[in-house]
Amino acid sequence: MHDVHDTHDPCDHHARHRPGCFPHGMPEPDFMRAANSPIWQMHRISRLFMALSMRMNRDAETQPLPMVLFLLADETGRLQRDQKELAAAMRVTPATIAGTLKRLHRDGLIHKKEDPSDLRRNLIELTDKGFALVNQHRAQMDALQEKALAGIGDDERRALCETIRRIEANLHALHATPPSGP
Repeated sequence: MHDVHDTHDPCDHHARHRPGCFPHGMPEPDFMRAANSPIWQMHRISRLFMALSMRMNRDAETQPLPMVLFLLADETGRLQRDQKELAAAMRVTPATIAGTLKRLHRDGLIHKKEDPSDLRRNLIELTDKGFALVNQHRAQMDALQEKALAGIGDDERRALCETIRRIEANLHALHATPPSGP
């Protein structure tokens, strides 16, 4: 494994699957070029991040949390949202997250209450147990993210986030929708 600060030629005969690098000066095959495209790289990063996240959960003996829980808390505290707002934020239908919300309620992580301004609407909020769990997971994810972004400066991080936002907007403009489910 090469250190990122090595000064030798990264395309030497020890190189393994680096973009533009193929052993012994051979040209990179077309399938490798496709596998090293930015979209596929983001896909691989996502899969690695999820695998590490799952391993962290296993090591800490906790379960992965549905994304909907993170939408009910921010840095300032708990938020109240209705099922339609949660579904819209996750780009799914309210019916898609109904089962997840039912399970989270059963497990004591969320509770529902009537909206005083509209009695037909229920507001969903984290319980103390749910809020503590979200904060624990957020701290673990923040630590993992810092390790993943080690050596990448603030300007590079901002540029990366902006580039990814533009790619996501381009895909949404093509009417791409993510798979259903929380």
